Amino acid sequence: MSPLTTRSNMTLTQDSSGPVCTVRVDGPLRVMDRSALAGAVNVAVDDGRRVVVLDLARAGHIDMGAMGMLATLCHRLRALGGDLRLVGLDPALTSVFDLTHLDAMFPVYASHDAAQHVDIQAAP
Repeated sequence: MSPLTTRSNMTLTQDSSGPVCTVRVDGPLRVMDRSALAGAVNVAVDDGRRVVVLDLARAGHIDMGAMGMLATLCHRLRALGGDLRLVGLDPALTSVFDLTHLDAMFPVYASHDAAQHVDIQAAP
């Protein structure tokens, strides 16, 4: 998929070349971007992928509405036997996930390789 730029100038790039789909977020992730991100996950699901790795290394900021959207996407993937995994959280985003207790919902990995090679059964 070629990069998709949203109304808020956030760019999503999807790599579905293997069994796991990686979606890279470039720019702040806001609730107004929910349809673009949901669309990227839907494309992955329609292509038979059940594990989506969301790369937030270039996000910088995630608003609370977008965090709720991530929870919804995570529940959807898990209902299909899959998972939503996060990589690239900077210290500020890590703190936000910790303070909101969302770190218990989303598995956070240090690298793409680690996120792609974890068995679904082993994920939280």
